[in-house]
Amino acid sequence: MLFSILLMSQANAGEDMKVRPLFVPMFGSFSYRVSDEYSADTSQATYRGMRVGAAAGVKYKSKQKGLARALPNLMGKTRVLGTYTLGSEAVITDVHVGTFIGPKFGPLKLEIGADGIWTQTQISGLPTKATDPYMSFAIPARAIFDIKVAKLELSAAPMYFLGGERAKVDWTNQAVKGIGHEMQYGISARAGLGPIGVGLSYGFRVTEYGTDGLIGIGVGL
Repeated sequence: MLFSILLMSQANAGEDMKVRPLFVPMFGSFSYRVSDEYSADTSQATYRGMRVGAAAGVKYKSKQKGLARALPNLMGKTRVLGTYTLGSEAVITDVHVGTFIGPKFGPLKLEIGADGIWTQTQISGLPTKATDPYMSFAIPARAIFDIKVAKLELSAAPMYFLGGERAKVDWTNQAVKGIGHEMQYGISARAGLGPIGVGLSYGFRVTEYGTDGLIGIGVGL
């Protein structure tokens, strides 16, 4: 709702809003490292395999007109993202539904968003509260450097559980620090001409039960 109000207010202030479809199929390799506290109960400490998925939605950008030119242009997207693991004893399913928006200052874009996430991690030996499906709410923040033919993106997203008994991360025991009940970090690069490009990404999610890392490739609009 907040993002819709922002978009409407920008449109009324005098700007052109362009909307384009977004579709990015993704595939890559993942590595899930079980936390030391739980690794003795699982068949192995690290699980590896493939992860496939896709993102679909719309992306939009504005160009200020008239007196509104003093304001920064806005860019953002609304998307659904789903991923699933293959070829591993660790079966991890993720579904994200979120909206992101922020100002653009030349080649630099800043975005903040709201992301609803459904996750299930199935690893034999982990406690039930670690393998039960759970819902969380993330607040992603992104910094993007975009020069048309190439783009670099850094992101961080604290996550907060929506109920359930899943254990929260004890950040005092983590090598990588963060906030929230769990946290995601990411870096990606994309190259291409026009709307079609190829991207390479690395990201990981820190949980109390283990760290889920991904190296992925995406090709799409």
